[in-house]
Amino acid sequence: MQNWLRSAFRLLLCIASFVLLEVGVAWGASALAVAWYRNKYGIPDQEDLSNDMGLGMVLMFSVLPVLFVAFPFSLWGSLKAARKVLPER
Repeated sequence: MQNWLRSAFRLLLCIASFVLLEVGVAWGASALAVAWYRNKYGIPDQEDLSNDMGLGMVLMFSVLPVLFVAFPFSLWGSLKAARKVLPER
């Protein structure tokens, strides 16, 4: 495989794994925030959350900091995984 092609595939793999890690972190943080919010305010059904603006603010103020903290770790992990899958010659 040519060197430029290997580098392009490594970059694509790095981007894909980074996006996957960040989406996973966002999903986990939002699931925890929703569970906390439902427990705190005693909301029995998930459907009752659709018109609740307080949940949107809770999600914004809980998920965004988690994503910013997870950013360097996701970047490091995706670079490491890309180098492990497609090593340099």
